[in-house]
Amino acid sequence: MNIAFVIRTKIWGGVKTWMVEFGNELQKNGHRVYYFSNDPILTKEVQANGCVGHCLTFGSDYSPFTIRYFLKKFRQYRIEVSCMNIQKELRTAGIAAQFMKIPVIQRLGLPTDINFKLDQRFSQRYMVDEIIVTSQWMKREVARRFSFIPEEKITCIYSAKSVTAPPKTSKANPMRFVITSRLADTKGHGSLIDAFRILADQGIDNFSCDIFGNGPLKEEIESKIAEAGLGSKVILKGFTRKLHEKLGSYDCGILTSSREGLAHTVSEYLAAGLPCISTNGGALPELIEHEKNGLLFDYKDVPTLVNHLKTFLDMDEKRYTEYSRQASDTISRKFNLSKNARELERYFQACIDKKNGNYSALFPS
Repeated sequence: MNIAFVIRTKIWGGVKTWMVEFGNELQKNGHRVYYFSNDPILTKEVQANGCVGHCLTFGSDYSPFTIRYFLKKFRQYRIEVSCMNIQKELRTAGIAAQFMKIPVIQRLGLPTDINFKLDQRFSQRYMVDEIIVTSQWMKREVARRFSFIPEEKITCIYSAKSVTAPPKTSKANPMRFVITSRLADTKGHGSLIDAFRILADQGIDNFSCDIFGNGPLKEEIESKIAEAGLGSKVILKGFTRKLHEKLGSYDCGILTSSREGLAHTVSEYLAAGLPCISTNGGALPELIEHEKNGLLFDYKDVPTLVNHLKTFLDMDEKRYTEYSRQASDTISRKFNLSKNARELERYFQACIDKKNGNYSALFPS
């Protein structure tokens, strides 16, 4: 298969990571994978993985120059299926793909990526052949919210990882927590700092926490850490690519977001053998099994978050080791990159067959 991934976003988020990781796996499986992006960092990374990467300026919506560019490139590479992000991608590369009768698959990150505006309805009707989501929660939510999108158009294929570290057999003292999220209002960092302040006020200090990420609340979070007297305990580390290479040195991952799809952050924690403390919104319960590979709590429920932190701080090594084993097992069993990439491969082929009027892959005899 000749596969095109198209993404235009300013920040590095879960959709970019998904496209890079699954595309790399598809390339290993013998397919030819091509990327079209406005991000030189992504372009450089996929080229290092052996894929073809093009960095471009997309221009305005429906730009005839950009549409002509994609027509030329799709023809040059004999693209058979395209997978793209939500807005300008559809209104440039999506038009070119439809003109060439190439299936257009939209990769959604959250239900809020779609709205009821006329141009969105137009895109869904005339530019998007299929929608791929990475959790059952997402599939239900998109179908529930948007009556103009048929449920049969939506397919769930779980995000996936390769295990990056073996299960842990002990935890450090002081225990090392980590959180990796954009420093934005919906990510709930304030609740975590409040929880650590309560622990410190109770004389509990056998912990540290590194915060990875950048965003508009950086200065506010720095001030909150200083005001809580946690400057030596809670450290802002900034944005780091390939964080999975560092996660093995931590003991527990944390997510405090108000809502998530199938959080890439939590998948990375589990792949590194880290049990997790996580909010329970969106698709997170599909990743975190409460009291098995982690603990769940409601968004901004600081008292419960404090109790969960205490649980891990007080946990004996036998129980902690079992949590870590379950974390790794979750990835191997349900969110395995090699296995799920094969599922994506079959899905892409089915989309090609459907577009060509051959339903044998969808409805085998």
